[in-house]
Order: sequence, then structure tokens, then C-alpha cells
Amino acid sequence: MMDADNGKVIQSVPISAGVDANIFEPTTGMLFVSTREGMIHIFHEDSPNKLSEGRNGQDRVRGEDDANRSQDSQRFPEHVGF
Repeated sequence: MMDADNGKVIQSVPISAGVDANIFEPTTGMLFVSTREGMIHIFHEDSPNKLSEGRNGQDRVRGEDDANRSQDSQRFPEHVGF
């Protein structure tokens, strides 16, 4: 996580290599990160300066177009109530 105004790193979290896409849902504060290794990393934005790590898992459909993942909170309902 970085400050968009000055580029300063605020928080760094471990994820697998090769980020393909990030999807942030402002209404739930959930962040979904998919990687070329077929992993989905799930985080919750606790505040503008803090993320909490959720469970990580293997992507169900490797190579799926991330633009079509508009319903990620329905794919991972156990994470919405973080």
C-alpha cells in the first residue's frame, strides 16, 4: 500500500509473484489480488493506512479474465463480513 500523493510505502504485505489484477470494493473495504501463479490474496482495508490479511487461495479458473470478476464478494462470501 502506498501514498498516491508522495509515493511513500505505507504497508507491505506478502503475496505470490506476478500480480495480474487488483479489485477493490469500496462498499465492503475488500481488496482482491490475483497473481499469475493462480493465487487470490484477500485483504480488508481497516483504515486508509492499514490492511488486514484474509485467507489466500488457489484461483478457481486459472487465467480467467479479471475484468469479469465484478462479483468477487459473492465468490468469497466468508470474507465480506471481515
